Amino acid sequence: MILLAKLPQLAACKWSIVRAIKNRWLVPFLNLGHLLDHLAMLVFPTAVVAIGREWN
Repeated sequence: MILLAKLPQLAACKWSIVRAIKNRWLVPFLNLGHLLDHLAMLVFPTAVVAIGREWN
């Protein structure tokens, strides 16, 4: 019964992202990458819409 209770924890330990998050210095870089991803998704379509309006 105790082994079944620990089964999800054992499975989570095998995920590579869980092991990567243990390196605390990596978190700011992940956040920065996520920010740049969202910025690119917002800036480029906005520029296309603005240019489309300008050029008809």
